[in-house]
Amino acid sequence: MTALNRVSLIIMLFILPSTLKGQGITTLLKGRVEGIESDALILVRETGDIASGKEIPVTGGHFKYKLEVEYLEKYEIIISEELHKGYFRPVQFFPDTSTIEFIIYPYRNSEKTKVSGGTLNERMKSFNRKTEERFLPEYRRIEKAMDSLRSAHKIYSSKYTRLLVRISEATGEEEADRLEGKREKMIISGEAYTEEANSLINETDSLNHRMVNWQKDYIKANDDIFAYSLLLSLTLQYPVYGDLIDTGFLEERFGSFREKYPGHPYTRKMEKILTELSSFQQDSRM
Repeated sequence: MTALNRVSLIIMLFILPSTLKGQGITTLLKGRVEGIESDALILVRETGDIASGKEIPVTGGHFKYKLEVEYLEKYEIIISEELHKGYFRPVQFFPDTSTIEFIIYPYRNSEKTKVSGGTLNERMKSFNRKTEERFLPEYRRIEKAMDSLRSAHKIYSSKYTRLLVRISEATGEEEADRLEGKREKMIISGEAYTEEANSLINETDSLNHRMVNWQKDYIKANDDIFAYSLLLSLTLQYPVYGDLIDTGFLEERFGSFREKYPGHPYTRKMEKILTELSSFQQDSRM
């Protein structure tokens, strides 16, 4: 993934001890769906996938569902109709209390969505709010500036633009592959972009670094399931932020969380990801 694409990705991109040892959790999920006629919601575990999600019926805009699970982890609720259309913003929550109440809005008004109940949900909302206050205005400023360059056709350098023309006109496969290799090198080196675009890309990289450190600081200072969820999320983002995330940090914090939550789904998933990451790094050095 190029540095340029990171801006859009970021934009689209932004406890109870008795419940942590696999003793079983029962939480009533109830609420209403506003601003869209929906027949169902899809409930998905953070360590699961949408295909295995549970359907929650919606009747007259209201829903009620008893969630019974073994381990406490983050869940997402997705409006079924939006899922089928391919655009949606999941509603995230932790079932760490007897009742969680929701007011769910569709994607276009998702900022109005409310989740009430649970200590971890309050921690997550507080962290997300502070993260947005710190970083979102700067990401939006950079995105706006990049859009202005794009409208003025000032994103890519003239040298890169000429190369694209040569690639489109290449008649032989060997020549096309050679030019494509040159194109990739120009993107990595920054030659593909104008001076103005490179400046914004550097700003984005700096902002990404600060945001990753902000997440790492929280993970270092906390050992609850929300912090463990953040560690899992950061680990999954390694392909995007690989140059900003120290695998030593991931492994160190994982060791602490694994000791506290030995049988947790996050532990099993982290073990799998870190094993694959280690194998990939070894292969890349060969």
